[in-house]
Amino acid sequence: MKKFMKKYLTVLLIAAIVAALIPSAFTAASPDSFQQQRVYDDRFSDISKTDWFYEPIKICYEYDLVNGVSATSFAPKNRLSIAAILALASRLHNICTGGQYSFTEGSPWYQVYVDYARENGFLISGLDSYSRAAAREEVAAILTKALPDSMLTPINTVEDDALPDVLMNAPYASEIYTLYRAGILVGNDDTGSFSPKSSIRRSEIATIIARIANPDLRENRTFKNLDEFYLAYFDMEADNLMKTAIYGIIVRFHGNVPKIDADDFTDFVLMHDGKKIDNPLILSDKIVHGEWSYEEITDFYFKFEREITEPGRYSLTGRYGTKPFTVGEKIIDAPLGHEPADPADLQSVGFVCHGDKNDDPERITEVSFMFTGTQQRFYVSDLTYLEMTRDGKEIEFSFWPDVYRYLEVDNTGISTSFALIFRDGGFTASGTYRMTGEYRGKEFTSTEITIP
Repeated sequence: MKKFMKKYLTVLLIAAIVAALIPSAFTAASPDSFQQQRVYDDRFSDISKTDWFYEPIKICYEYDLVNGVSATSFAPKNRLSIAAILALASRLHNICTGGQYSFTEGSPWYQVYVDYARENGFLISGLDSYSRAAAREEVAAILTKALPDSMLTPINTVEDDALPDVLMNAPYASEIYTLYRAGILVGNDDTGSFSPKSSIRRSEIATIIARIANPDLRENRTFKNLDEFYLAYFDMEADNLMKTAIYGIIVRFHGNVPKIDADDFTDFVLMHDGKKIDNPLILSDKIVHGEWSYEEITDFYFKFEREITEPGRYSLTGRYGTKPFTVGEKIIDAPLGHEPADPADLQSVGFVCHGDKNDDPERITEVSFMFTGTQQRFYVSDLTYLEMTRDGKEIEFSFWPDVYRYLEVDNTGISTSFALIFRDGGFTASGTYRMTGEYRGKEFTSTEITIP
């Protein structure tokens, strides 16, 4: 066998990439008998110990599975052709099934591997060229079909459609998921992205082969289908004027979700006025199914170990599975005074409405006065010369006596809004609505809104 391989290496001068992938000896005869054949002596000048692919290349060299493009160069960034992948897959298949086949190259050099792949069921269909760069999805399909089931035992939980760029209806999805579940593929990032259409580099194929040959190198990852996650927000106690406490967070999901796993939520970081504080979150038994914006949703409630009542600005970040999320900042108020909102800080006046399934306005419910900064109070008696029109004609209106105050944080900083709710259910008649008037001597005109 060794004599044959020495002769084989002289032939490989016609295809340097393939020569670099197929070593001088394939002595292993079963999936459990890949053994170290030599010691890596740091001969490749184009890789260093700080490279993420150093260990896989070292292992592949020591197992005599992948060589360099020369005695001193590995070319980790070089891309591999379909022909090179078929040659490598043929050799791996031969090793795993006893190593009884001898490959003799002819013209073209890769025909023997094409024929072998076809005969053994791992020549995928639709290949337009054997010399072009292999796509990552094609490599996954070829290798999965070439390896025996004993080499692909699942060690990971990877749910269907969990990979963000490989859904189960995608080409070769089954083969890709098989390699993820076996720990041979782990993705390019925390979400498990695979980049199926990208070409594959020598450094990447070395990593894959190292994990195939040595199951101890396979990585444990869990990727769940988390598409149902919608958003998370603080669960607060508030009256119509101020927020007084934070109980925990509410995590919302699309659709009717019967349960979630608290262990899927990690890396909670709670901040108070820019400083991290320790207050663990615990998943409660409370679940609320409902509708939001004409969509069915499910809310799950996490409670802080200690209820938050200290005034200040709070924010929270975390992860659900591999997906990071941010809870919008909220402010717990200090005791309110009686100072009315400063007219100089009035930024806008606008209507609040309910929309239909297409987000078209169908009911005006309130008018909101937004101020910059923290404002204490708003008195309806400070509004004068109020006029509301529909299509330019004045219409009658009246407010409920309560004024609702919203102290919020957005990308412009802190703002305070005061909402006045219309009596009798608001307005639903078609037309363009506008309100004008003065607030403590400052004239304003609301933004217009049209109900079709």
